[in-house]
Amino acid sequence: ERRAPGEEAFRPLAVVQGRVSTNYLDGKRDPGDLKDEARYAYRIRPFNAVGSRGAWSAPAEAVTRPPPPPPTDVTAQSGLPRAVRVSWAASPDLKVIGYRIERAEGADGPFAQAGQVEGLATTQFLDRAGAPRSAPAGQLRDGTFYRYRVCALNTAKAASPWSEPASATTKPAPTTPTGLSATTN
Repeated sequence: ERRAPGEEAFRPLAVVQGRVSTNYLDGKRDPGDLKDEARYAYRIRPFNAVGSRGAWSAPAEAVTRPPPPPPTDVTAQSGLPRAVRVSWAASPDLKVIGYRIERAEGADGPFAQAGQVEGLATTQFLDRAGAPRSAPAGQLRDGTFYRYRVCALNTAKAASPWSEPASATTKPAPTTPTGLSATTN
């Protein structure tokens, strides 16, 4: 039986058959479906083939794995044509399998997903706002201030808290030519 966080009573969880079966993986698999960084209590009791049951064991407690830590050293490169390169340090959590990146326009605009990268060691994202790689420039706005934040995702798809934001400004559009003149004849 298991007692989940915030519950008073134990609830049936599983029946493990066999005299030599001495373990059980809660959460259905690894990674499982239990809450992150939560304390669960368990108790067991033996039974025999005719249905006689022994006394419950003393409760044993376990705490599930915490979500990954937020990415650190997040930087954003300014001056790219309609694009921003975002970089960060690799997570120290070896269960991390990727990162999610969000973008906000301006100093107080709302964040929205800009992209996602796979792999613990993938620590860069070139935000071209969906422009194909063959395009000469991205689709962000010229000369615009953007803020970025990054979170790490582990094997259970649990997300870390968001990183501290980093900001960058895209390359400005060319200035209007001046001194235009024409000759006659």
